Amino acid sequence: MAEFDNNTAGTWTCSCGKTNTGKFCVNCGAPRPVAPPQPVAARQTEWVCACGKRNTGKFCVKCGSPRPAAMQGKLAGSTVTAPPRNSKPATENGSEAVAALAAQEAAARKAAEEAAARKAAEEASARKAAEEAAARKAAEEAATRKAAEEAAARKAAEEEAARKAAEEEAARKEAEEAAARKAAEEVAARKAAEEASARKAAEEAAARKAAEAKAVHEAAKKQEAPAVSSAEAESNNGMMKKVAIGAAVLLLLIGAYFMFGKKKETPPVAEPPKVETKAETEKKDNGTAKPEAEKPMDPAVKAEKLKKYAEEMKAANAQKKQDATANEKIVFLVENVQRKGNDLTISGHFYNGKKNRTIISVKAMELDIVLRDVDKELLNEKNIKYTKAFTGMEIKPLQDSPMLTVELPDKAPKDEFNNFAVTAHDVHWEGIGK
Repeated sequence: MAEFDNNTAGTWTCSCGKTNTGKFCVNCGAPRPVAPPQPVAARQTEWVCACGKRNTGKFCVKCGSPRPAAMQGKLAGSTVTAPPRNSKPATENGSEAVAALAAQEAAARKAAEEAAARKAAEEASARKAAEEAAARKAAEEAATRKAAEEAAARKAAEEEAARKAAEEEAARKEAEEAAARKAAEEVAARKAAEEASARKAAEEAAARKAAEAKAVHEAAKKQEAPAVSSAEAESNNGMMKKVAIGAAVLLLLIGAYFMFGKKKETPPVAEPPKVETKAETEKKDNGTAKPEAEKPMDPAVKAEKLKKYAEEMKAANAQKKQDATANEKIVFLVENVQRKGNDLTISGHFYNGKKNRTIISVKAMELDIVLRDVDKELLNEKNIKYTKAFTGMEIKPLQDSPMLTVELPDKAPKDEFNNFAVTAHDVHWEGIGK
């Protein structure tokens, strides 16, 4: 039960042990107990003397008459009028005083009960207000919790959407890069096929030219009529006849052509074919004859070799990427090499093998380049320094950069090439992260 402290103004101790000053306990909410009624100090009974003077003592202060015996022992707060000496008896006056005192006590009790009822109503109203305030606070806290949960759910949904968008962007970027690589490979294949076709046509033209030159040379040898000695003259007599007959036939054909084919033009005078002697022919061919043209490679074999080189390049790039991931390195993977005048244009992309670093720039690197025409090596140069920086990059861990171009001035070989091997090393980069 709560205790009321009469010694400290405004304080009271609740049954839970908490000392409070308000109407309710701040710890458990119990109402403040009603203070016990204070004992009323005994007051002297007031009486009225027969002379009209009000007194509280045993004798009248005006006339000295003694206090009536009937008034002795009455409750405090009553006013008793002493009967005059010739009035009613003291017992009758005492009964009236007692009745008046009882009525006063009844009115006091009623007032106290009304005050207690008012206080109880106030306490009930205060408890109700406290309960309503607690209910409002609980509702506000629940609303705050719900709002926080909804905000967390929205944030999680936004993060999930952002992750999904990033994955889709990465997939789209990878698809674009794959398409770009495929297009570059197709362009390179088309260019290689065109170059192969051009080389084949050139080789066929050279072969035809060589065959024609050989045929002319053979005809000249057949038509020669050397007259070195009398011994040879007899053996070459038949040959001279044949040459003369051939020359006559040739002159007839030329004359017929200009007569019927081009009547309006004056035909030029045909020079007789120069006839070399056997000695001159032997001297010309003695160790100084040109070798026959190199036999061109079969187109099917050449196409198969180029296809094999392209597959080997892809496999090499895949192995470089795997090694870079295992060793956490930055590598430059070459997709194509083209001629641009006297310069070389190398197309490729960087791969970030780091697991916790994002690459933001590549400052320099060195290149080893081998260029071939099928199996014929045209260029083999190592440690070519490239110091033009690639900035503004954002290559995340285990990701590829966009396609980039490296220009090497005055590095193109004299002859055309159709396959290559390029290796980048000593890559100097800058990144962020652990």
